[in-house]
Amino acid sequence: MVLKKRTQNPPVYSEYSSYKKYLRLEFDHRCAYCDVHEAEDGGSKKFHIDHYLPKSVFPRKCCEYSNLFYSCADCNILKGNYWASWIQKLFYEYILNPCDHDYDTHFDCTRSEWIPRTCVAGWNIEKLRLNSKKKIDVRDTRVFFLKTIEELSEKKKRFELALTSNKLNQSDFKEVMNQIGELNRQINLYKFKILTPLD
Repeated sequence: MVLKKRTQNPPVYSEYSSYKKYLRLEFDHRCAYCDVHEAEDGGSKKFHIDHYLPKSVFPRKCCEYSNLFYSCADCNILKGNYWASWIQKLFYEYILNPCDHDYDTHFDCTRSEWIPRTCVAGWNIEKLRLNSKKKIDVRDTRVFFLKTIEELSEKKKRFELALTSNKLNQSDFKEVMNQIGELNRQINLYKFKILTPLD
């Protein structure tokens, strides 16, 4: 998870909920904190708008777009209104801001269970339960589906190569086309389960 960069430039709204459609695009339909995709966690209706600076502590930041993050319900609820005091910051007990802190510096996210690279990352893993059974199961499933998509895509390439050989009779050509169609269907099904935005 590389450093998030703001790409959207929405108009100014007086209700922070109006920014949700922009935040979905901004964060690629994923939770800014745990990287769970909408398709992996019940769709956009289950996702929240998180105020990095809590609105109860910083009411003037309530509708400031740069303070808003797309968040799964779990991370938003666990983060709550937490805001670190200066003493807590000394002990690395603060929420990492995905637009200011490069997750790749703080976490090893190459496995299903994230490994902290810094003290503050370890605290975030505990605070937001980034390695809960649910999160690990989601990541394991994602790896399985991505591997399956890759295998099916390779198989599809082999069938497409067979089409260019000019050695197929009409019956074989039809069978190869059917196989390609079935592989496309399977690939799209797996992509839908982990990559398709869900309203």
